[in-house]
Amino acid sequence: MRVGVGDVGRVVLSGHAGTGYIWKVDREMSEGLQHVVVSEPDTTVASGDRVGGPQETVFRVEGASSGIAEVRFEYVRPWEQDTPAARTATYQITVR
Repeated sequence: MRVGVGDVGRVVLSGHAGTGYIWKVDREMSEGLQHVVVSEPDTTVASGDRVGGPQETVFRVEGASSGIAEVRFEYVRPWEQDTPAARTATYQITVR
């Protein structure tokens, strides 16, 4: 993904409603976060409120300064502290 300083891009991640899993930024495994501002996620259920139904989580990514950021997202249950992420996604973001 490429964004300009002050411009906003979107990262859209899919999941399943009602399972307890959420997408979050893994700040420890991400690099170059000084170049971007990642919003709190906005989650919408794609087809009704049924358990296990598809949902999308959207993170807004704003360019803060020129450079490259590699942002890693984790799909986790927040209360399962010692359990590895069910899924991960990594995005390289070039801010120009």
